[in-house]
Amino acid sequence: MITSSFAPLHLACLLASMAMTLAQAADRMRAPHQSELLASALKAAGVPVTFHTVPGGGHGGFTDPKVPKTTREFLAKHLKAAPRAP
Repeated sequence: MITSSFAPLHLACLLASMAMTLAQAADRMRAPHQSELLASALKAAGVPVTFHTVPGGGHGGFTDPKVPKTTREFLAKHLKAAPRAP
């Protein structure tokens, strides 16, 4: 389990505009509670956060059908095309 200064929570100060974090409940490489702590720290800093916990699963290889839907919704909400100059 990674608990060093490279843990996502210690990088929260670098994210300022928006963030999406996904956690797999059975991840042994990065404990799911680290994603929860990151989401909480970002919200406390005023950063819009989308957080989703995937039931089961290990590290990566998301198979939950909600992940693509959540990702599309996040991108649609936050990555709108800039208006074109006339």
